[in-house]
Amino acid sequence: MESVTDDPELSPRDTVILKTRLEYPDASVREIRDRLEDTYDISLSHNRVNEILRGMRDDGLFDQPALPDEGLLEYYRCEIGLDYTHFADHREACYDELLADPHVVSFVEVASGRHWQFTAAFLSDEAAQSWLHDLFEEHGALFAEFDQSKLTAIHKRHVDADVLDDLLATTEAGQAYLDRSDAATDRMVADGGHASAASGASSDDQSDGGDASAE
Repeated sequence: MESVTDDPELSPRDTVILKTRLEYPDASVREIRDRLEDTYDISLSHNRVNEILRGMRDDGLFDQPALPDEGLLEYYRCEIGLDYTHFADHREACYDELLADPHVVSFVEVASGRHWQFTAAFLSDEAAQSWLHDLFEEHGALFAEFDQSKLTAIHKRHVDADVLDDLLATTEAGQAYLDRSDAATDRMVADGGHASAASGASSDDQSDGGDASAE
């Protein structure tokens, strides 16, 4: 499938579509379409909305992870400072192994001395220590510094859809969509808080074949 846009930056309309998908991750494509029309005056067929969402996902603009309850797993935050005397021999293999490892749930590079930082999840503390021991045995020569911290509580694990408001506000068209959203919210409040027909999507809508939210 071709890219959603020729330009790597999202158009204001597609930003709104992405925001709505993030805000309602379990909604059917038909419900997403209805919300787009009711809130932003964006009129598209559900097939077109589905096509755009698939294109965004294929372009890597979002994914749909299923996150297990945090009570099932023990989470650790690890920070690694690299020893560049062994960089050429170990960097690529260690990097690829960490990205592919199912225990690693996030991995970032930062500008500080500990360039690699990642969060990993395990069934128990014993499993975490065994995994870390194996990591050191295999790639310890690459580590000039290593710090690990057990995460005792995770208070937030998702990206709020409203973070995209900052992107929308940078263009005139995007700000117009934000204004329409505010107006729709005001109408709903004036009507006593009753949601639009979009919130009452039928069971046929929820089981709509080819829904990008279900894949």
